[in-house]
Amino acid sequence: MMRKTVIFLLAALCAVSCFKDPNFDPISGESGSSSPTPRVPTEETRHVMLMVSAGYNSLSSYLTDDLEDLASGTLPLANRQADVLLVLSRLPQNRLSTTTAPVLYRMYADRDGEVVRDTLRTWGTSTPICTPDLLNETLTFIKDKYPAKGYGMVFSSHASGWIPQMEVKSQTKTVGQDKQGSASFEIDMEEFAAAIPYRMDYILFDACFMACVEVAWELRGKADIVGFSPAEVLAEGFVYKTLTQRLLQKEPDPVAVCRDYFEQYDPVSGSATITVVDTRKMDRLATVCKQLFQKYRSDIFGLAWPDVQYYFRPSYSYAADVKHLFDLQDILVQAGVSPEDKADFDAALKECILYEAHTPQFLSIPLMRACGLSMYLPTSGSYEISSYYAEHTAWNKATELVVLK
Repeated sequence: MMRKTVIFLLAALCAVSCFKDPNFDPISGESGSSSPTPRVPTEETRHVMLMVSAGYNSLSSYLTDDLEDLASGTLPLANRQADVLLVLSRLPQNRLSTTTAPVLYRMYADRDGEVVRDTLRTWGTSTPICTPDLLNETLTFIKDKYPAKGYGMVFSSHASGWIPQMEVKSQTKTVGQDKQGSASFEIDMEEFAAAIPYRMDYILFDACFMACVEVAWELRGKADIVGFSPAEVLAEGFVYKTLTQRLLQKEPDPVAVCRDYFEQYDPVSGSATITVVDTRKMDRLATVCKQLFQKYRSDIFGLAWPDVQYYFRPSYSYAADVKHLFDLQDILVQAGVSPEDKADFDAALKECILYEAHTPQFLSIPLMRACGLSMYLPTSGSYEISSYYAEHTAWNKATELVVLK
């Protein structure tokens, strides 16, 4: 996520992120009670939203503001009939100079309307938040403690889609980033999907470059709806003040969250891209793409990358690390796909895309040929990255874009 690094103080937030209101205890079994939480019939009706704020990095001030905006929105009450808002965060103090621990807390409003952050779990200060184990442990804990009709996740941090850490030369971020001195902990997309222990209603990524067809396919069976941006995400990210109104209701509306994000930018002079995919309807897209990749293989592998719609800024410092993100549709168009084949592709794409919007350009990148999903362009990568792609991405296994010889 492209956000400027600024100096900030987090002590005040930390002071209120780990307490329980002693005068408000409607639920037994939370951190301030000794009896276990009863499994009541609310699991048939309520929804649980997990906000993951992986901000132990250059985004820390913005993610801190996001959580404050979240707290200023409509919060659930802490009773057995209420939906549940949970936050997993690790945010630094004093520009990463003071080590802080990851914390999982429940955020709700007490009877006077005051915000309460009730700490449920903490980890050691040396524990990075961006690991598959911690994500799996957290989600497992949530499912056990809060049985519910449905679960969803909003994930905010740095990211670079499916591109693995093996490709890191300077700034590549895969999914999330957690700084530990000179080390950087990140989660590869394959690991991220494997760490999710049950199907979720939605996963929304407030992070750069995540709207890859490879990411959407990897999350099939893990999240019904995925919302993400094929290009960068500017500093403000999602509209957090209205997040709970959209997601903690009888039927969560992740499309509305993504629409809110896009509509905060001027449609002419602004810079934003956003896509929402129903992963349950991607089978036809994979079938059509497999046929077209085989039919137009030599043409695809003859493309020069500057001729294809891309989602990264070629002159920017990170370009060498994320130069593999090209428009899925435009790859086929530039490869000379026939009108009949393109019509089949367009129908399959329309079937799984619930919402897509982009401004005419994103900063310096014209977006005149953008469909909202990126894909790997084999001619943009090295043999090593193509080998990883062939062996580790489920999308390539389904469509055989890259075939190793």
